[in-house]
Amino acid sequence: MARYGIVGQQFFDNNGDPLSGGLLYFYESGTTTPKTTYSDSDLSTANTNPVVLDAAGRLGDVFFNGAAKAVLKDASEVTIDTYDPVGQLNTDTPFADWNATLTYSEGDTVTSSSGLFYISLTDANTGNNPDSSATSWTRIDFLKYWNTNETYSSGEYALGSDGFLYQSEAGSNQGNDPISDDGTWWNQTISNKTLNSVTLKNHTVDDAPTETVYTATGTGEALVASKGSIWDYTMSANANFTDSLSNGQSLALILRGGNTYTFTPPTSIWVNTDTPTLTADDLIIVMKVAGVLILQYVGEVS
Repeated sequence: MARYGIVGQQFFDNNGDPLSGGLLYFYESGTTTPKTTYSDSDLSTANTNPVVLDAAGRLGDVFFNGAAKAVLKDASEVTIDTYDPVGQLNTDTPFADWNATLTYSEGDTVTSSSGLFYISLTDANTGNNPDSSATSWTRIDFLKYWNTNETYSSGEYALGSDGFLYQSEAGSNQGNDPISDDGTWWNQTISNKTLNSVTLKNHTVDDAPTETVYTATGTGEALVASKGSIWDYTMSANANFTDSLSNGQSLALILRGGNTYTFTPPTSIWVNTDTPTLTADDLIIVMKVAGVLILQYVGEVS
């Protein structure tokens, strides 16, 4: 935050008379884009632009972020002088607003016009906009601890109170503790997570995975992997099943009631046996390979 001028600073016209009612316009440094200034150091109360001098040509309080261009005019809008840049001009100030007129050294840090943080890669770094000069600037960011009062964007990172790094999976993400909310946050430690279309390589699984068991009663239905990899199916009458598996999918079918009702599978190939004689409780492995449904009778499980 920079303050323009000094307390009680007085401006004069070209004749040396106080610049009564003079006008001081502020712009972004090096541009004609108006820049908002404030009458307090908290930058909460905006000044008019231009700032109007009092009858004695004195300037009130003017605060702003970064650097600016100041144009001094008399009350009739006649330009007296232009000052550019003014304000926060020290390149040693960490993360000051980037200024096209300043020369930065390697390691200097700035805040770009888009609000992002950058570090200079070179010495004698002048006039290179950080947002578009990858050879001169590298974007940097900070890891923040999750705060229930902060709203996170999709893809934004935050540290949980457990010390793990989490990434927001939702926009406008506020109040959802990443440690306990799997639906809006993801972290590199996979625990009780649902993974969709993720390829895992060279990962160590500490605990054996728990398979989903699908339990049903009826007269048959479509065989689909999404319901579970283990089916516990009790026939309530003669049962006709259909095939909705994709290539590479399989399931273990515990079929109950085969000694009472007729089990009719989809068009398929039985491995190492003709259609088996079923008992009260039987285990059948079902898999889909190259578009062919393959069944293997394992045996009685009762």
